[in-house]
Amino acid sequence: MLISRWTNSCWTPPLGAAPALHRATEVVRTNPHPTGKLSQPTWVLDYNFSAGERLRLHSPAMPWQERPARVAHLYPPGLVYWEAPGAGGTPFISHCAYLLFSDAGMLGLERLLVTRLRYARFVDDTGIVGDLLSRLATIGADGQADSYWLALADFYRLIALLHHAEHLGHETYRILPLAGAPPHSALVEAVRAYIHEHLATPITLAEIAEHLGISESALSHRYRAEAGETPLMTLKRERISLVKVLLTKGYPLQAIAEQVGFYDAFHLSKAFKQVEGMSPRALLKSLAHYRQDE
Repeated sequence: MLISRWTNSCWTPPLGAAPALHRATEVVRTNPHPTGKLSQPTWVLDYNFSAGERLRLHSPAMPWQERPARVAHLYPPGLVYWEAPGAGGTPFISHCAYLLFSDAGMLGLERLLVTRLRYARFVDDTGIVGDLLSRLATIGADGQADSYWLALADFYRLIALLHHAEHLGHETYRILPLAGAPPHSALVEAVRAYIHEHLATPITLAEIAEHLGISESALSHRYRAEAGETPLMTLKRERISLVKVLLTKGYPLQAIAEQVGFYDAFHLSKAFKQVEGMSPRALLKSLAHYRQDE
């Protein structure tokens, strides 16, 4: 079975807005096919969470280059490029994200395109760019009316990170933390810390709110405005991430359910399918199938 999961935020920017956001997408899929020739009328910030893919710029005569994990690629409008799986042919699960946005020169991104290739890549050792792109893909996925304005806050932080990056030479930069700008507020950090401490225990929104000393409605509103999702959505994602690790290590579903805060294996499987689009057993079957075909 192929794995394919897409999360999309699509916006219609206000008339005359510049810069303007158009689309943010996060994709998890098995063995992506070559894309063919790509070129966008907008800027593209493209990101790989996983390794195993390649990139070619400008012409079919140009050599392929590897796309390592945690590296962002910035393409200006009109740049031609191709993407493809790695040359080895080994089955793998691709995890990537991208953002499409337009600009009228206000962002100053042209100055980062310092080589004749006219593109830039950013090594994201801490994963902060990937985290922001993932949040952007989620913010507008449910059609929330004010998602565009919430997304702009993360977008401008992304632009600040690109400009603040250390130039390593040629087209390559390294993302550095922004001084005086923590990635999340004290509230978001407190919620995530509580969640991490209680992954193995069934917890409710009321319990999180009581721990923080605020109402449930205030917690939900403030957390979603900053994190782009509810506290319980974060809790579910964190638990499912841990489930996938334990599955690949061979733990049975009931044992995993007990360790990760689900009532039983049925409850775990239902939550897993909601997040991943398939059951835990289907994921394991898919991975085993591709190992056999290797």
